[in-house]
Amino acid sequence: MTVNESVQMSNGSPTAYFGGSVQSNPISFSANYETFYVPTKSDPFENALMLDVRIRLLGRYTLHGQTNLSPTGRVLYSAEAYAVASGSEAQERMGPEHPLGRSILRVQAIDTTGLPVEGAAIMIDRNVSYTDSTGTLFLREHKPQSHSLIVDVDQFLSYGKYEVVSAPQLVSSSTKEDSPAAIVVVRHVSALLSESSDSPQK
Repeated sequence: MTVNESVQMSNGSPTAYFGGSVQSNPISFSANYETFYVPTKSDPFENALMLDVRIRLLGRYTLHGQTNLSPTGRVLYSAEAYAVASGSEAQERMGPEHPLGRSILRVQAIDTTGLPVEGAAIMIDRNVSYTDSTGTLFLREHKPQSHSLIVDVDQFLSYGKYEVVSAPQLVSSSTKEDSPAAIVVVRHVSALLSESSDSPQK
């Protein structure tokens, strides 16, 4: 949990800004009271409370809602729902009579503490896939091949902003079922910003 608070003086009048966030596996919530510039108003500075809620269900389904401020100063509400399916689930549904290929490519996304990152967007060649609740994705193909790998942090389904710490540029599939996964390490940027804002100023 993080809490932020600041006070600014403008024309001799104090203005308080506050916000906070709570993050856990089933739910993430943040609230920030901020000042926005609205050029269409005679008084262009508008204060608004921005909310962001993300709820994860059964490790696969995510509900997301948030508020935004329009260019005219109106508060807008948006909501979305999506699900993440791993390659292993798709294969189980198809059954052994429909083999997808003998070669397998594994990629696992973790954060700097070693925890898996669900919903990480990994681009293999030009195709984007998402990691499951264990931070893993895998693809099957008929023969071993090498592919380019790009981590698309702007398309992550997980809460918050991420940056890439390390990731291989090339990955290869293998016919060995126990072949190790290529490791992608990312850092939660918003967590770093909260830590820096909470640290005392010198």
